[in-house]
Amino acid sequence: MKISRFTRFWRSFKLTWHPQKLQKPAVDPMFPKMDAIQRSAESIRYSVLSWEFWVSPNGQVREWVRHNTRLVIILSIPALLIIPMIGFALSQIARWTVALATIAGHMIIIPVLLLVALVVITIAIKLVKSIF
Repeated sequence: MKISRFTRFWRSFKLTWHPQKLQKPAVDPMFPKMDAIQRSAESIRYSVLSWEFWVSPNGQVREWVRHNTRLVIILSIPALLIIPMIGFALSQIARWTVALATIAGHMIIIPVLLLVALVVITIAIKLVKSIF
């Protein structure tokens, strides 16, 4: 029996899913003795931890963020390495296409000018013969 990719992914995901129960956040006992910047940082820390505890006291949100952060890192490293190379290659292809089109345009002008010069010379010779 062949196991699908999703089943393999789901099994590996369940093996690494270990939410841990969060402790109820508490304000630092040194809070009254802190200066203004430290007190504001401590109040922001306490607010974030209180919100996290209120949303998911079992630690599921923290585990979800941990897994998604890992996924973002895994997907962004190749993207940051490969996408610039693809962009560079496409820009080089565009530059070469423009250069080749310019060369082809210049190469077609020469035979056209020779043909026009030949027609002008032929007409001039015919005019000279008809006059004399």
